Amino acid sequence: GNTVPSTSVNEITGEVEMRHLDGMVNNFNNTILECIRCNMDIKYLGSSAAAKAVIYYITDYITKTQLKTHVTYAALQLAI
Repeated sequence: GNTVPSTSVNEITGEVEMRHLDGMVNNFNNTILECIRCNMDIKYLGSSAAAKAVIYYITDYITKTQLKTHVTYAALQLAI
């Protein structure tokens, strides 16, 4: 994964790039993590374009169709 040695602001887009020292760990907030006890990836949304992109991503993610049971079992059988 990518690492970023220090927090910076892109002068053109206004996007904030947070310090990220471990490429395998997403950004997180300790307080929120303790409260909700689940995976998270915090990102600053400084523009309406960034917010819209995240809304599209989340909507697509939560409305994706689940695999049919017979497809899941067939994949499991091939894996075994």
